[in-house]
This record gives sequence, structure tokens and C-alpha cells, in this order.
Amino acid sequence: MDKIRVWRKSGCIFLATVFLCGIISLSSGAEISSETEAPKQSDLTEKILPENEISLCAQTDSFELYLNTEDMTFSVKNKTNGYLWYSNPPERADDEYSRGIQKMEMSAWLNISYIRKSNGIEDKINSYTGSVTDGNYKIYELDNGFRVDFRFEEIALTVPMEVQLTQDGLTVRVLTGEMVQEDGDIFVETMSVLQYFGAGKIGDEGYLFVSDGSGALINFDNGKYSAREYSRPVYGEEPNTYPEQSDLELDSQKISLPVFGIKNGGNACLAILDEGAELANIKANVCRQVTGYANVYAQYCLYGKMDYTLAENKTLIYENGNPNLTDISLKYRFLTGTDANYSGMARSYRDYLKTNGLLPETGEQQTACYVTMHGAVMKKVSWLGFVKDSIVPLTTVSEVGETLADMQENGIDNIVINYVDWNQRELSGKQVNRVGMAGKLGSLEDLSALQQENQTVYATLSSVLWHRKQGFFGRFTNLACDISGMELRLNEYSVGLGLPVKDRRYYLLTTSKLTRRAADLAKAVSRQEMLLGLNDMGNLLYHDYREGSVKRNDTRALIGESLSMISDAAGHMLLDNPNQYALAYASEIVNLPTSSSRQNLIDEEVPFEQLVLSGSVRYATEAMNFTDATQGLLKALETGSMLHYEGYYREASLVKGTDLSHLCSGSFSLFADKMA
Repeated sequence: MDKIRVWRKSGCIFLATVFLCGIISLSSGAEISSETEAPKQSDLTEKILPENEISLCAQTDSFELYLNTEDMTFSVKNKTNGYLWYSNPPERADDEYSRGIQKMEMSAWLNISYIRKSNGIEDKINSYTGSVTDGNYKIYELDNGFRVDFRFEEIALTVPMEVQLTQDGLTVRVLTGEMVQEDGDIFVETMSVLQYFGAGKIGDEGYLFVSDGSGALINFDNGKYSAREYSRPVYGEEPNTYPEQSDLELDSQKISLPVFGIKNGGNACLAILDEGAELANIKANVCRQVTGYANVYAQYCLYGKMDYTLAENKTLIYENGNPNLTDISLKYRFLTGTDANYSGMARSYRDYLKTNGLLPETGEQQTACYVTMHGAVMKKVSWLGFVKDSIVPLTTVSEVGETLADMQENGIDNIVINYVDWNQRELSGKQVNRVGMAGKLGSLEDLSALQQENQTVYATLSSVLWHRKQGFFGRFTNLACDISGMELRLNEYSVGLGLPVKDRRYYLLTTSKLTRRAADLAKAVSRQEMLLGLNDMGNLLYHDYREGSVKRNDTRALIGESLSMISDAAGHMLLDNPNQYALAYASEIVNLPTSSSRQNLIDEEVPFEQLVLSGSVRYATEAMNFTDATQGLLKALETGSMLHYEGYYREASLVKGTDLSHLCSGSFSLFADKMA
């Protein structure tokens, strides 16, 4: 980089007018912290920087940040080996595979999709053609980088963006809370940030990493040019905007960890989605699929919309502006040498989680065998000539004790029981606001007595956030709503027929009741002195439009507060395949995936999530007795996972014609010997 110019602060100079743009730099020896706070607008100073120059903006012991004012791109130099990470591909102008808008997007930092409400026409705009080429932007000084305010005249929108070095790498923040939208007819839907940062070109040796299920790799130039773009939402699908028949999706694995990465030769980059991660989709393309570059990035859904049908009339309903819209931030960590691979990314991410108190330290972990036991199931039975729903026991508390004794006689020690389907209200499809056990199964005192015998038995609640039955008046106070203000009612679909399953409609709890529900459960758990497991509270996230716009990031904060209360009361908790924000409260994890969604762009599956969690929290595979047993055992060995089985104590005929009919081979007697 022979045109580098290092510029220093000049004392007490203020430039009154700026025609195009400018930038401020730090002195080259400035000390930079690992975390930074966004400055106030009044603290910013605009300066002029010579055009067609590459200027050093900030540096640490390990990195240097440069800005190129000729084409408004930036780069980060890793001092370890001199490698440069570019915000935009430096050879993009010569790319023969991109045309029109794709080529323009390769030069942008921000790509925005929007709708004109007056005519419903969707369109795109990017920061390069919509702002930079017109000179409608301003650059401001930050202590360790710079801020650019992009002005999109076409849609009367101003978006501030910050780029700052830290001791760990680079932080990029889009200040969506400070966006200025002057045209009420414009509806900004999504925003993609640094879509081509670190992109790999044809001929480069490397891959894209996505945290899909256990983790997956996509080779730069894998020949899958006609495949669909990789696109999956962080923390799973949004129930409030589910497409019709979404349950028919066969690739069920979700993104539980908000990260993605790039390996290019002897260098790698890990991107950690921080603020606003809950609103993001991870997207990826390979070389020659859209352009000549392989890229992976985050696209954020800022505001939602929905189709609304009344009789034969169809229209779009838009989410109202949210004054508390979260900012967007990504943290990039740069790796070299033996760390320049997905294993190094996992170690870097693990360090990030531990530093920020997001990953527990449970000490030395013994090998354990996990068994999920179903307590009961609802079944239609005949009574005095009438058909009614009745609770049919599958595993009583005393039978849990017998199961433990049988396993220990077979030489299985250190057993963890995940006891599900025991709560009276949950079995009845009602909201779970207390921990009462179904009478036919025993009592909570019996369960506590079993736990006090040094047996690890978690009483797990599967549906705290959703339920199937709701009274008339409760519809107006207890349920989450969609954008139209209507209570959200979701259906489960038959994979075989593609039709809604009868009596399988369910509702979501309104977020305003979340912490109150958690407080009730925490109080009950503390009183009973029981170990508690939670399923949906660790892995289900949704918008709620009942009282304004409660976005997924707001729901995540409420769930975190709720989990903290319950964890304090329970002491230890078992969680089912939790998202990142729930990891800090997990003592045990079950159903941690050992595969990816196997979306057609993926080339290889890797145990990234297990590498992150190993040594901090004990985790078990998905149930092995309903998959290929040999494959399941090999996957458990490969990923360092504990073995996990699922079933019930009594005979299999009891689940016929019930919601658990898919567990027809789940009777304990059928898999006990194989498990041992």
C-alpha cells in the first residue's frame, strides 16, 4: 500500500464548510480499548481528507485501519502477517460474472430494500450508488476510527455507520436508532451490512462458515452455481411471519449461535453478531452463483409487513415505526496460522462468550447418559358411551425410580433423567403458570424425594411460551398479536398431506406477561426444591405487536430476565438446544444437533457448537434410538457428546393415536439393553 498517508490531529482547527466529505484520523500511537461507546452527535467533528488517498485512521498492537477516499472503501491490516481484509473486493470492477445492480452492490457498505407504500412497489438502494457517487455523505472523527452518515436522497433517508478498531479486531455499528426517514411513503424493510467484506474470489483456497445446526462449511467455488442462496434466520424462524405450511420444511436445524466466518488461505475472519442479532438472516453465495466472489453476510429485517385478506380484498399491512429500534453491530475477529480455520473461530468465539459472561463454567464434567422420559399423554378414550380427552400415564414418578434402578443394574452410572409431559396444565393444553403434577403420575414430593437420593432428575416444562387452549376473555389479554393486531394463531401441518392437523392449533404468550409468568414459576420451583428443565424458553423467539412493536430483541431481553429468575430458584437447569442468550443459564443441554440443515449449498458439516461448549457445559445428542444407531454413536464420539435416548416406561400401544405416536418404539424395555 504505497499511497498510505498518515495524518495527525491539528490543534484547535474547525472547518466551517465542507463541500463533499472528509475524515478525521487518530494519531498513530493512540491507545484503543476492546469495547467502545457510540459518541454523541454533538461530539463529532467533520474534517476534510484529500481525495484519492488511502489514509491510516487507527491502529493497535495487532491491527491497522485504513480508509480509501477514492472509492470509499476501508481495509484492516493484520500486523502479524500483513494480510489485508477489504470491505469491498479490490478487483470487483474486473468481475465478469456480475452485472448491473450486483456490481454496484459490491462497492457498497449498506444494501437496503424498501417499499413505496402508495403503490406497493419493492426496490433496492445501496450506499454506493445512492449516496457515495452523489457525494451525499459526511465522515466524522472517532477516537479509534470513523463514522459515515450516508444520505439517500432518492428515499429521503440518512443512515449513520461507525467503523472502529478494538484490541480484539473491528467493530462495525449501524446506528439505526439515529436513522432519519423524512418520506412517510417509504417503508425500509431490510438492510444488509458489508455484504462483501472479506469475499473470496475464484482461485482462492477457502470456505465460508455458517453456524447452521452443529456448524457447516461452504467451499468458495464448489460448482453449485444453480443452487439457491443460503439464507437462514438467526435463532430460528419468526412465528409471527411464518409462511403458510412452514412446518413442512424438512431442514429443521436452526442457527443457535449468531456468528459466521470466512477462511481464505492462511487467514480467517469470524464475525459475531452483537446488537440486533435477533433480527438477522445469515446469507451466503459461492463463486459464480451471483458474482465471481464467495461471500457471507448478515441481512437485518428492520420492520415487518404482512399480507392481510378481507373477503376478496388483499392488502399489505406495515409495522409502525419503532422509536426503540435497536442498533446493529458486528464484531470481526481476525485469525492467522493454526487458528485460521473453523476450530480457531470456535476458540475465538468461546473466548468472547466467556469474557462477556455468556458461557458458564461448570468445572470437571463426568460422562453421563441422558434419558428423556415422557410422563403422560392426552388420548381420546370412551367413557359411558362418550369420547373424551383423558390423561394416560406412560411413566409415573415411581417408574422413573425403577428405570434408574434398572439402568444402574446394567452398569450405567451417572444418569440424567429429562422428565417431560408431567405438568397437569401443560398436558391439558393450557398456559403453564404453576408446577402442579398430573395426579395419575404421583406427586412433586415424590419427585423431590427421588432427586434427594442423589439422582439427577429434571422436571422439564416444554411449553411455557405457547399453549393450545385459551378462554374467550384471555384472547384479549394473554396472547401475542400479529401486525394487524389480531391474536396470533398458528397451525401445525401434516408432512404427508400438507394439511393443518386437527386440534393442533397453538398460541403464543404475550411478552407483557413473560416476567410475571417466570416469577410465578421461580417461586413454585423454590418452594418445591426441584431441578427444572425448560424447552421453549431457551429456543423460541418471536415478535409481539399487542402493545406497539415488541421486537425479537425485546423478547430476548425479557426471556433472559425470566431465565435468570428461574435459574436462581432452581440452582441447576436443563435446556433443550438453547440459543446463545440462554447458554449462561444451562447446566445441562439435550438435543444439541450433530448435523446441519444440509441446505444444498453446504459442502461439509463440522462440530463448531460442540467446540464452543466443550469444557463449559455438558451436552447430549438428539435421541439416538430414533435414528441410525451406528451413525448416532459415531457422531457422539466425533462431537464429544453424551448419549441420549427417549421413551417411556409402559407399553408402546398406549401412544397409538396420540401426539406421541411417532414414539411407537419408545418403550424402555425395547431399548434398555442397546443403551447399556
